[in-house]
Amino acid sequence: MSQIKFLFVMDAEVGAPLENGEGIIVLDHEGAHYVVDALISNELYRSHVFAPEINWYLKQTQAEHNEKNEILKKLYEMRFIRYNYAPKKTHAVTVDRTVLMIGESEEALALVESAKRYFDVTHVLPQELLSIEGKFGSFTAHFNQKSEEEGEMKEQESEVCCSQLVVCDQLSELSKHRGVECVMDYSDTDALLKRIRNRIGHYEYKKTITYDATHCMYHHHEKTACSLCTDICPTFGLVSDETRKELIFSALDCIACGKCVSVCPTGAIDFAPFPQKAFLEVADFCQGKKILLIAEAYLKTLEGCELPSGYIPYVIETDPFLSLLHLKALFEKSTHTVLFYAPHIGEATHEALKVLNKESSRTCHQKAIELVQSKEAFEAYMTLTCKNDAVCKKEIENRQRIQHG
Repeated sequence: MSQIKFLFVMDAEVGAPLENGEGIIVLDHEGAHYVVDALISNELYRSHVFAPEINWYLKQTQAEHNEKNEILKKLYEMRFIRYNYAPKKTHAVTVDRTVLMIGESEEALALVESAKRYFDVTHVLPQELLSIEGKFGSFTAHFNQKSEEEGEMKEQESEVCCSQLVVCDQLSELSKHRGVECVMDYSDTDALLKRIRNRIGHYEYKKTITYDATHCMYHHHEKTACSLCTDICPTFGLVSDETRKELIFSALDCIACGKCVSVCPTGAIDFAPFPQKAFLEVADFCQGKKILLIAEAYLKTLEGCELPSGYIPYVIETDPFLSLLHLKALFEKSTHTVLFYAPHIGEATHEALKVLNKESSRTCHQKAIELVQSKEAFEAYMTLTCKNDAVCKKEIENRQRIQHG
């Protein structure tokens, strides 16, 4: 059987707004059980890509049947574009049970003993540690080890290899590496142990950032004209080589927050899971529509909220990567104020909102982006805009009535 490109699985909650023969295979749960290879689906039935926004849209929208049908087709196509552009190649590291734990407090010693139930632990006192090098899965630590020989205490340098590290008594820059955890970042040490335990085995990751050095204001420039990306990166996913004037990227250490993308003034850095070219292509499907811009993780937060007719959800992996270019593109395609749901946004994205809204107020006499940061604010905004739309519609009807006598 050839691969099914788009699969829609019916259930009692979402009904059956689509019919077979419209580019989407529609099956009930029993029929979907036999599907072996679907590319994109509204359920997790052996599909390569799960699109949660499809069921979410169906449950929240107030649109009529024909509009629902149109938007659903768009949502599948939008996901397909994202899939086509996203990195496919997977990298991997082997992570064994070896863990180096650094600390000397009573709490640290207790945690070391607890960790020995799950891991092959090497404990080192902070004052004994000389250096740590390497990366997640293959760190190497050098430290002074004391031993007694012929009744005399002697100190010699030792080396230990480990897959992960835990720093117990203080915050450390080492935690910018994947595979290094600081106890002080956790309120619950059981959560810390669970996290490092879950990494054991074959750890896979993909490229999250793409880079074009020809557009970079830092690359090979004698005078540093820009360091925004390295300043904002919370990990060692992006660092600079000051001697060679080059940026160094580590996909292993990158947490895919996208902050470096949002601050890059030239577009030299791009978000690989959803690059600018794909973002603009997906935006074409929103031509003339009212847009709800939302990160996938927040869809559940807005469950139960009504989505008025005319709206289309524009779903992204995460929102910190959004720059002025991304936001402006959505506003220009929509021509309506874009509703952006984001409980927390970075400084760069916030600044982009201010700049764009100032420009749109001056040139278009309307706000380009409306930021809402809670479920209550979302519901209030929708209530207000629906009321305003109803008033406008009534005024238009009255004018037409007067014009036609």
